[in-house]
Amino acid sequence: MTFNASLGIKVTLKFKPKLKSFTLTEVLVVLIIIGILVLLALPSLMPLISKAKSTEAKLQLEHVYTLERAYFFENSQYSKAAYRTGGALLGVDHL
Repeated sequence: MTFNASLGIKVTLKFKPKLKSFTLTEVLVVLIIIGILVLLALPSLMPLISKAKSTEAKLQLEHVYTLERAYFFENSQYSKAAYRTGGALLGVDHL
């Protein structure tokens, strides 16, 4: 764009081309739709999440049990952590 002032000054303005982008309203609408879909799917996923957590806990306890047994075979006694739990780590009532 060229502008000629009355004083003979020539001013040239260059505009950058507009970038294609989303408006704030469009982004908010998409986020609201995604939130609604997550809320609809969450109740059906909760049993799967609970089962995964319990499976992970069981695997961790089995690993601790294996480590305690290995410690017992090497030292002829259980670790102090097993005594502090009252044998709960080893699945027995009393040590």
